[in-house]
Amino acid sequence: MLNKKLKLSPSVLKRFEPSVGYCFYNARNKACINTDYTSGTIVAALDGTLSVKELLENNKDVSSETLKEKLVNIFETLLKEEFLDEID
Repeated sequence: MLNKKLKLSPSVLKRFEPSVGYCFYNARNKACINTDYTSGTIVAALDGTLSVKELLENNKDVSSETLKEKLVNIFETLLKEEFLDEID
């Protein structure tokens, strides 16, 4: 997972709701998922230019281990549910 480059699938719509966080809707399979603000902000910004490892290492405010624990699980779920695409 750490060497994958990910981006938000083109079939996914994103919306921020202050009371909920980020809402992602996959029009391809009609699935919906909500995330907290921090996770949703990172997912919404995925554009396939950085690997997951590079993304974790670029954040100076939070340790990469803390981010890894939280985000890798989210990324794996979103990839499996087709919210994210893997870039070659």
